[in-house]
Amino acid sequence: MENPFVEKQLGGFTRLQNLLEKILAETQPCVVSVYAVYGHIIKKIYANRCK
Repeated sequence: MENPFVEKQLGGFTRLQNLLEKILAETQPCVVSVYAVYGHIIKKIYANRCK
């Protein structure tokens, strides 16, 4: 679900993103999400790691 408006509004989820990034780094799980906000956050996390 690509939605520039939703991605622009994610600034309020910084704490969630930081915590989720820590958990993903520690556990390295396979992630499946049906909740759009988590999809955007996970995409952002992995975009930061691939730079």
